Amino acid sequence: MLLLWGSFAFAQGEFHFIKMGNYRLETGKVIRNCRLAYRTFGVLNADKSNVILFPTWLAGTTKDLVDLGLIGPGKLADSSKYFVVAVDAFGNGVSSSPSNSSFQPDQAFPRFSIKDLVDVQYLLLTRYLHLTHIHGVIGISMK
Repeated sequence: MLLLWGSFAFAQGEFHFIKMGNYRLETGKVIRNCRLAYRTFGVLNADKSNVILFPTWLAGTTKDLVDLGLIGPGKLADSSKYFVVAVDAFGNGVSSSPSNSSFQPDQAFPRFSIKDLVDVQYLLLTRYLHLTHIHGVIGISMK
């Protein structure tokens, strides 16, 4: 299914990547050629009030969220009611990570914090998806 929304077209559950350029972290270090991966599920309602953010845990992926049965109609993140934005965290091998960075591989990849992950998710929602509020956030522990 394809969802048209403004200038965006979302295919249900397919990866979208945002190229963020050089992204400055809380420590002042930079992730070079930073990219953030996310997927969307469900339909955004007219007043954009049904958005649920579902970030992954550190090594988890949005594919894991789907495979574990956490996103979908009648699931924890019910895509028949909500527009679910599932975000792949830095370091999980999908978004910018030590394993996929050609500029900062392995130990050269800068350390990032939970605050950095929250900040980049905020940018995704506000700057790239043009949302001003969300219904809620759900997730799995980072510990």
